[in-house]
Amino acid sequence: KLPWDSEWKIEALSDSVIYMAYYLLSKYINLFNIESDKLTDDLFDYVFLGIGDPAIISTNTGLEESILKDMRDEFMYFYPLDSRHSGRDLVPNHLTFFIFNHSAVFPREYWPKEIVVNGSVLMEGKKMSKTYGNIIPLRDAVKKYGADPLRLTIMGASELLADADISLEDVHMYSERLEKLHTAASQLCSNDKLLEYDKLAIEDRWILHRLQSHIMKVTEAMNNSRVREVIHYSIYIMDQDLQWYLRRTSHNTNNSRKQTINKVLREILEIRIKMLAPITPFISEEISEMMGNAVPLVSAAWPEINELLVDIIAEESEELVKNTIDDLLNITKVTKIIPKKIVLYTSSSWKWEIYLEYLKEWDKGKINMKKLMENLMCNIDMKKRAKDVAEFAKTLSKDSSELSFDIRDIRSKIGQLNEKRILELASKFLSSELKVEVKVYDESSLTKYDPMNRAKLTRPYRPAIFVE
Repeated sequence: KLPWDSEWKIEALSDSVIYMAYYLLSKYINLFNIESDKLTDDLFDYVFLGIGDPAIISTNTGLEESILKDMRDEFMYFYPLDSRHSGRDLVPNHLTFFIFNHSAVFPREYWPKEIVVNGSVLMEGKKMSKTYGNIIPLRDAVKKYGADPLRLTIMGASELLADADISLEDVHMYSERLEKLHTAASQLCSNDKLLEYDKLAIEDRWILHRLQSHIMKVTEAMNNSRVREVIHYSIYIMDQDLQWYLRRTSHNTNNSRKQTINKVLREILEIRIKMLAPITPFISEEISEMMGNAVPLVSAAWPEINELLVDIIAEESEELVKNTIDDLLNITKVTKIIPKKIVLYTSSSWKWEIYLEYLKEWDKGKINMKKLMENLMCNIDMKKRAKDVAEFAKTLSKDSSELSFDIRDIRSKIGQLNEKRILELASKFLSSELKVEVKVYDESSLTKYDPMNRAKLTRPYRPAIFVE
């Protein structure tokens, strides 16, 4: 009964929400066979609140003083609880009483730090029920599908609060992705982990830069219990990056180059299995062991960003190659031309000057074309080509307005990109993709091949294209 009103009874639910504190005492009660009559209010006041003299409580209860002190120490070591996980249906009752009772009984430093609330698990959009026949006993599911694919499916189905709608198709899909990781590991079992950074190509530097970005995003998501986001980056986005990297490096036949690519792939896989280990612990540990790692992943440190591998120039360079190949494939698809030769033209320095000045002005919120032209005309070389400068500045308006603030900021920091060098290094890849020779010229080159006068159309990050 409620102490101050005998007409009211305390609901059992409200009286059972600090049982996690009892967990800390239960081993002592079982170990020393402590009878219930010895569990006095004075004992609980001492263990939970630090009130009272353990010597006096020992005399009154017959329990050794050292046991009482151990109970108190254990409580102070484990409390407060860091995170309570439960279903959203318990928010208006159990979890509310959980907060009430902790705040009523314990001092503030022992109040719970966090409550994590999740939704229900649905099967193919339906509530799991015997009526629907869609209940799969967990033990049977693990035996049939494996623990790791099941964990990925359930944790990847939703974020907190939302219902997790799982599908057996997703279980099979995740199983296949994990098998691919396992196969990749079997091909990268060399113990040679040394990556010579001075021998890295642009595409190597790009994917290692992307890896640092994934580490940052996955770490942030994990710290905020956004596990679905962790899976999104660790499984899907990293797969997309790897597919591009493998496509980019597929034409490399040189042994030394192949070794570098394998080392890059190993570096990525090492990080990837560490980030997946909390969700797929079994296959992650197996892959780690296959790769010759003596320390179990459960004891390994969480991946940290390697600042030396953060390379925004490599990222923009590779985006240039991606966009160029997309443009070329679209042109050949739309025109249905079977090309005999493809020529790319990159922008002259004077166009880059205008572009970078334009980005600088855009960062201030809007473009004042008059002020922009005044700034540009301070340069004698610009003054000589005033008409071309004015026309080109106008063409930038549409391009720049479509860019996000982040991209504009990055490009401003990078300055002029050596597009000709980047595309020349990628020309073998472009040629192998399009099955035709690809040549690259600076638009200002006096010896360029330009029968249709296309070079003048080039803009920074948008090479002009001639297909013969």
